[in-house]
Amino acid sequence: MKKFHITPSVVYWKKFQREQHLRKMQRNRVDPYLNMGHFELEQIRKYGYKKILFDALPQIAKDFTAGFNLYENELPHMGPFLLESAAYKTMLLIANKDDYHYRLNMDSLFTNGIIDNLIRCCRVRHWTSLRIQAVETFHIFIRRGTTAQNEELLRHAVVPCLMQMLNDEDAIDLDDDDWLDDNVIVEVVKTLALLSTRLDVGGILVRAFVEQNLCGRLMLLFRNPTHTVLESVLTFVENFLTRGNADQKQVLLDNQVLHHLRLVTDNPEWDNEYLLTGQDRAAEALGNFARHSISWRDLVVNNGADLIPLFEVLRCLLTNAVNLEQESMRVARTIGYLCFGTPSPPFDKLRPSIPILRFLINQVEPDIGERAHPAIKHACLIIASLARGGLDPINALIEGNMCPMLVMLLAHPNSEVVASVLKVVESFLKYGTADQIQVLHDNQVLQRILEILINHNHLPPLEVRSACRVIANIATYQPIQIQSMVDAAIYPSIIQISINQEVGETKYEATYAISAAAKRGSHEQIRYLVDQGAIEAISGGLLSGGYGRRASCFQGLHNILRVGEAHKVDGVNVYKQMVIESGGLARIKSQRDDADVGEMARRLLTSYWTGESMI
Repeated sequence: MKKFHITPSVVYWKKFQREQHLRKMQRNRVDPYLNMGHFELEQIRKYGYKKILFDALPQIAKDFTAGFNLYENELPHMGPFLLESAAYKTMLLIANKDDYHYRLNMDSLFTNGIIDNLIRCCRVRHWTSLRIQAVETFHIFIRRGTTAQNEELLRHAVVPCLMQMLNDEDAIDLDDDDWLDDNVIVEVVKTLALLSTRLDVGGILVRAFVEQNLCGRLMLLFRNPTHTVLESVLTFVENFLTRGNADQKQVLLDNQVLHHLRLVTDNPEWDNEYLLTGQDRAAEALGNFARHSISWRDLVVNNGADLIPLFEVLRCLLTNAVNLEQESMRVARTIGYLCFGTPSPPFDKLRPSIPILRFLINQVEPDIGERAHPAIKHACLIIASLARGGLDPINALIEGNMCPMLVMLLAHPNSEVVASVLKVVESFLKYGTADQIQVLHDNQVLQRILEILINHNHLPPLEVRSACRVIANIATYQPIQIQSMVDAAIYPSIIQISINQEVGETKYEATYAISAAAKRGSHEQIRYLVDQGAIEAISGGLLSGGYGRRASCFQGLHNILRVGEAHKVDGVNVYKQMVIESGGLARIKSQRDDADVGEMARRLLTSYWTGESMI
């Protein structure tokens, strides 16, 4: 018989056909109860396959065993199909479980070996779809599992397995950007991010990152901003910050995380909504870095030429916000982390934040009402912090037309907002020049404060206390402004609050404001204060709580008595008699042996009541 010569390509083709035929037979065998196409969620609900699905749990464990036997021995190309089907069906079981008709004891997945088999599936390097299916199953398990079950998952070494997939040197060429498009990498990063969110395993993940040098690989994901894994990487960055120790956080800095985050926020070409969300989260992550410490804040502020792109991201987050209440607080917190702290960062870096702060205090409340109050309060505290920088920041606030808005906020119905605005006023008056302070006066700031003091019986105590504290600090740090407050008739109201208010913080703050003016005022100003009843108010504060307040009262009273000596009436210091009548002398004598103010009490007695000093 004549023999035909068969070329190698024909032999290969026939072998391929036989393998395809065997594969088809194997798939046909498992299709009746494992075909992945028949277990979509909508079809399960429509045809009632849930019961069949949940009854098949014992068979799933057997399919894993059979699949690995086929893969390792008889049919290495067929085993992964059965394993992938088993993994898919496990995922559907977990996704469809409930507390009523279709209960699934997820602890049984540990006892029957399914979890261990899924981990083995993750290690089948050359069968990508199987690895992806196994990781997706872990993703659903983590999402639906309890804290105890997720902790048990850790004890089965799922984290090192997933980390090895991300760190697989045989499968990944770090110099090739194509690895960023590997679906295995996508699913692994998403699953690890979910695990670090659902369970307090940040420390474990951080240690694994450090030990396997994975921080650098995660930073590579920032190379491809269109990749859907960006938010997962940002989640990891946040977990490093919130759960890692100082050395572990330093690893992020060593891998130039600030540079990569700035690359995300500084990209002007992004117009995809998903990518813009990534920019928002990157900006928030930079704020969280700055929150960590003053040195880290300075690293963030000084990373790059300026912060204009970062503030532009925050501005867009506000203007395009769906939930303005939530986004306004996110923006306010982020700016606050960049601004707060001593020493303050260079104002030139923070100057672009002024329009955003103006938006927060002026344009948020008309849209969302009282829900804007926390953001307004936070924005005012930031403005107060900026104003402490002196000339340039205060000029920028004035040029931004902030003063009229801030003064108007002194009539705000929310006491916390008013208290934060008063801190801004205090910073202006404490650190501003005479011309800058005059801008506030031109906007009737003292008249607004006077309205608060006059209506103190109808306002929350926080608001009144804050107003009194501002007046005290103005007198302490800017004595030249005492006359402005005298002209605005501020002190009569404060004196009445000090005399008539019940013992408490509000009374003490009012007394402190009067004593501060008495310590630093001119003779004419002190005589004016005495005429309004300052001696009675200060005498009442000699026994107030706190060394600073008591010391201020003693010093203010000493200055009043010294003015009385200089302006005697018929050779008599009338202020001494007023102190006695108000009960001040008795209080002074009671303080002679006090460890804090005893020396001041004895000096007053020796100077003005010589005969009383020994009684």
